[in-house]
Amino acid sequence: MDNLYYYIQIAHQHMRRTGIRMKHLIYGNIMRNDKIFKKYFVGGFTHFIVPITLMYIAEDILDNYEKTRGRFIGVAQKRREDKKRKEEEKNNKLK
Repeated sequence: MDNLYYYIQIAHQHMRRTGIRMKHLIYGNIMRNDKIFKKYFVGGFTHFIVPITLMYIAEDILDNYEKTRGRFIGVAQKRREDKKRKEEEKNNKLK
């Protein structure tokens, strides 16, 4: 399944870079697996055909995605600052 994702991702990037404006619809039995659906969604694909019977999978993933938007703003920067501060404290103790 990873090979399929890789080839679809390469085609997606090629079309974006060359300016080909085309919707990439993803559908089929792979949508039954929530991990695969999430992988495609997070990977930048936004057009899916999901059967009504499996809509609950898409709803859960999309709800979780929307809830986490904006939640982690500044976390990486704070982590870098803390790391830098700890290194400075360590260097000051060694002197």
